[in-house]
Amino acid sequence: MSAPTLASNDACWCGSGRRSKRCHRLADLDPARAAAGQAQREQAVAEAERWVRPGRVSPRREVPAEIPRPEYVGTFHNLGIRWGVEPGSDDDSRYWDELLPEKMVAIAGRLPESERF
Repeated sequence: MSAPTLASNDACWCGSGRRSKRCHRLADLDPARAAAGQAQREQAVAEAERWVRPGRVSPRREVPAEIPRPEYVGTFHNLGIRWGVEPGSDDDSRYWDELLPEKMVAIAGRLPESERF
């Protein structure tokens, strides 16, 4: 009787939890190719790190005043209040994710199309 073989979709022998074809299969079949792939990944990471500065955040750019903003940009809350929806707490995610959209859909269905936005 022969020893059981490890199929490519089986869990890897190293215990990583990944499939063998995504973990050690290439290294087991062709070590030189696996080493070249690892070197390429390390080079890509080093290149990406050149552009990342930990702790630095890109500054926000304000929209110039001469560019008109559509009414719905940044004023979703005010639009609902103007339509008659009672204001909710800024910290209440259920209000923003469920209640406000449901109420606004119901109200929008009753408004003439020209008054929706």
